[in-house]
Amino acid sequence: RYSNTSNNARQSFSKSYRISISASKALSKSFCTVELSHSRIPSYKDESVLNHPLNHFIHSNLQLLTVCEKLKPIRDPERAAYALEDCKRMFLGAFNVKMGKRSNRISHAVIRMVKEARENLVYRIGITKLCYCDITACFPNLLPSWMSNESEKKLFLEILSGDFYANIKEQLRSKKSRVQIKKDMVIFLSDPKHESGRYLGDWFSRKLPIFYQWKINQKSLALILQKKEAGIINLLCEYCRKSKTWFVPMYDGFLCLEDDAEHLTECCHAIFKKHVGHIPKLSRHCW
Repeated sequence: RYSNTSNNARQSFSKSYRISISASKALSKSFCTVELSHSRIPSYKDESVLNHPLNHFIHSNLQLLTVCEKLKPIRDPERAAYALEDCKRMFLGAFNVKMGKRSNRISHAVIRMVKEARENLVYRIGITKLCYCDITACFPNLLPSWMSNESEKKLFLEILSGDFYANIKEQLRSKKSRVQIKKDMVIFLSDPKHESGRYLGDWFSRKLPIFYQWKINQKSLALILQKKEAGIINLLCEYCRKSKTWFVPMYDGFLCLEDDAEHLTECCHAIFKKHVGHIPKLSRHCW
C-alpha cells in the first residue's frame, strides 16, 4: 500500500507487481508485506502562474537554461535520484514560477532542485558561466531592522560581522554542530515556543532583552522575515528587469551570469543597506 503526503489512510492506493516464476520459487519461504510511504509522482507540466511582471521576467530567463548532457555524479543514491528528476523538469521546461500570496516570495523549479543538481544547469547562449550569490545568514541579517536599542543593535552587528552561527556556537559553548544551530535558529524565529530553539531564546533574552521581548510578541515573525527578504530580492529583480540583465531570484540569493555577479552584488548591498541599515556578506559560487 502506498499513501500520499496527507497521511490519510482513505486516500492510500494499492500497487501490484509481477514476480517471475523463478523469483517466486526462490522467495516462496520469505514473502512479506511492506508498508511504503511515497509522495505523489511530480508532474513535468509547467504550472507557472504568470500574473505579475516579475513572474514573466523570471520565466523568460529560465527558458535560457538547460542541463548538461552528462550529469555530474552524486554519491548519495537518494539525492542522485532527486537530482535526476529535477534535471528532467528543467530540461522539459516545467519551471513552475509562482509568487507567494502572503510573502511575495517568488518560487520556481531551480529553488526546489537538490543543491548538488544545480551545477548541471548551463546557459544556452555561448559559454558564459552561471553564478549563485547567497546572502549569508539572511534572516539574522534582517533582524536589526526591528532593534530599537542601539547598544543591542551594535552588539548584534558585531556578531554578524563574522561567521554568525559559529559565533553563536562559541558563545553558547554548545556541542551542537554549526548546521544544527542554523536549523534551530530558523525554528526559533518561526516558533519561539518550540523546544528545539529554546536554548537560542535563552541566549537572546540574556544578550538582547529588549529585542527578545518584541520578538516573542510577534505572532508570525517568519512571515515578516519572508516579506522583508522578498522585498529586497524583488527590488533587485525589478532593477534587472528594467536593465535587461539576466537574473533568477533564489529566496535569499540569486542566480546570474558570472560577468554580472560583481555589479549585482553591489546593487544587493545598496538595497540591503537602504532597507535594513547595514551591508551583509554574500557568498558566491560559479560553475
